[in-house]
Amino acid sequence: MKAIGDIVVGVLQKNDILELTRIDHHLGRQLFYNIGMVLSARLRKANIDILKLTTASALLLKKAGNFVLIICYYLHKVLFLCNIL
Repeated sequence: MKAIGDIVVGVLQKNDILELTRIDHHLGRQLFYNIGMVLSARLRKANIDILKLTTASALLLKKAGNFVLIICYYLHKVLFLCNIL
């Protein structure tokens, strides 16, 4: 992302956010909802990336005889993080 003009950036400390949430419940709920949505999207992307890396690693190690052990270990971790297991 790149700004095409001047911008103003603000920083809210933890106590400021909590106070704002206490004063305006709707704003606080929306703020934490948005944070949760961003975090969950990043976690889903990380899980997909881990699965891709695991698959690539497994393909490289397949000739060494460790294929089943490695793919099962990492796949279990990914599925656990996705709340499938």
